Order: sequence, then structure tokens, then C-alpha cells
Amino acid sequence: MKKEDMLKAMNDLRDDFIEEAAPKSYLPKKKAPWYAWQNMRYALSAAFVLILALVITPMFGNRQPENPVTIARPFTDYTDVKEAQEEAGFTLTCPDKWKDASIYQYRVYESGILEAFYGSEDNTVMSVRKAKGDDDISGDYTAYDLNITVREDDLQGEFNGTNGLVKRMIWTDQKYSYAVLLDPGITQDEAEQLLHKIK
Repeated sequence: MKKEDMLKAMNDLRDDFIEEAAPKSYLPKKKAPWYAWQNMRYALSAAFVLILALVITPMFGNRQPENPVTIARPFTDYTDVKEAQEEAGFTLTCPDKWKDASIYQYRVYESGILEAFYGSEDNTVMSVRKAKGDDDISGDYTAYDLNITVREDDLQGEFNGTNGLVKRMIWTDQKYSYAVLLDPGITQDEAEQLLHKIK
């Protein structure tokens, strides 16, 4: 074999063959790529922040304010009608019972509405509202398919409901506004009778 052939053969050797054949002590140590150090720096930074949070949180966290803020309810509940009427500044006349339901609570709102609830806290079947003025005080803005206009002397209003049953009654007598919400609904004749029992 000539020198040139020998040199050419040595140049054609692949590096992986040389590394495989060489003893381990002769091989240069591989360096970790630069991104491995970058990942380690991120991991150490995250660990430091976690330890810091664990140390600082017990020192400053979970403290209750000295004067906690409470939100006042915009109404007051009563079981006695006289107390409720005194607070509202006017009287509310309505039946003590409606069908099988009795009044279980009165409520006076900051806005000046006096309301009587029939049934029980778990099952209110009717509520009657009264307030000064001529606004709709029902708080019910449902689009009903039954809409009946009511006009009698100074009284103007409407009955609203679905499936032929009245579920909302609103009217005004030029001095006060009234609203009755019913669940389930009642017939138009029953609504007319009820209207004349509320003042």
C-alpha cells in the first residue's frame, strides 16, 4: 500500500468508528449543551420563589381586616304589619289569607315599597306590593302572552300571564302603585276579585 492510499484511507474513517474503538480514558469529555444550563437556572429561580412564598405567606398572609366591610340589605323584614306600615309611612290593606296561603312576612324596601308575602319562605305563592307614585313596582319584566288592560274610575292597570292565567297584576289609583305576583296563576275573575281587596 502506498503512502497516498494509506492517507486516503485514514481520511475516510468516520469519527464514530474512532470513538467506538478508542479506550474511554482517551476520549474528550462531552460538555452539556448551553440550553441545559439555561433550564437549570430557570428551575433554581422557580425553587427560590417557591421557598420565598412559603416563608413570607405565614408572616403577612391571611390577616383579617380590623373593620370588615358588610353590605347592608336594601330592605327590612317584619312579621308585624303595624311595624311594617309605620316604617313605610302608609297602610297596606290585603286579605289575611289567599286560598290556602297566609301572610308569613312583610318587607319594607329603602325605595319605599311595602310588600306582603303569602305561603312560606320555601314556597311563596303570592306577593302584594304597594308604593307611593304611579311606577311599575312589580320587578317582573317578563314578556307575557296574556295582556289585559284594566280601567275603573281612577284605577288603571293591566293583568299579565300565560296559558289564560294571570301571573302579574299592576295598577295605580293616582296616588299609589300596586303589584301582585302569583305562582301559580289565577283566572281573570279571581284577579278582578283580588284587585278590589287590596288598598
